[in-house]
Amino acid sequence: MKKKKATNKGSQSQNETHSSTARVNSTNATTQKLFVLACLRERPHSSNELHMRGIYDPRARIFSLRQEGYDISTTWRYETDVAGVERKIGVYSLLSEAKQ
Repeated sequence: MKKKKATNKGSQSQNETHSSTARVNSTNATTQKLFVLACLRERPHSSNELHMRGIYDPRARIFSLRQEGYDISTTWRYETDVAGVERKIGVYSLLSEAKQ
């Protein structure tokens, strides 16, 4: 039995997108926005969490999503980053979808 090859290296399957360990492997802004949106539909995510999942600048993706009409709140908390430094970081929550 032959296996099918993936046709789009930058995209991820539905299951990978919703996994708590999934990462985005694309620098394409649209791909990253969709990934961030899928993450926020699961639960709130901090900027550190999004960064560790492959989103280099989560603030830019959140800004774009807000411009598109998504209601995303930001709260603040302290987290220890990968270097062991405690920092005040944003936590993003999707409050409502964009109106069509």
